[in-house]
Amino acid sequence: PAMHLAFRKDWLKSRGLFAKDLNCVVARGDSMEPTINSKDTLLVDTSKNNPRDGQIYVIRSSDILWVKRIQQQIDGSLLLISDNTAYPPMPLNLKDHPDIEVIGQVVNVSKDLG
Repeated sequence: PAMHLAFRKDWLKSRGLFAKDLNCVVARGDSMEPTINSKDTLLVDTSKNNPRDGQIYVIRSSDILWVKRIQQQIDGSLLLISDNTAYPPMPLNLKDHPDIEVIGQVVNVSKDLG
């Protein structure tokens, strides 16, 4: 781990989160602005890796991590959506790409105001 964040046990419990399932990721880029800015710290729940419509997930392809909002399509595929409208949605069918993995759901965003 490159960093650690401290959260109160009662805060985690009130949100149904467990420390063993949580990881931190630092966002890079502007594709999820205004929701997530570059250098924001994301708390990712790896137990929630079955994409739900409208939620934000970390997705891994080889050494690349994407942070995208998920929209489920009728055919079972996913649409990876950036909150920044300058970036077009990316269609993804996980069945066609076994090398791509949904790591977990972003459950908290921490911003450094300094």
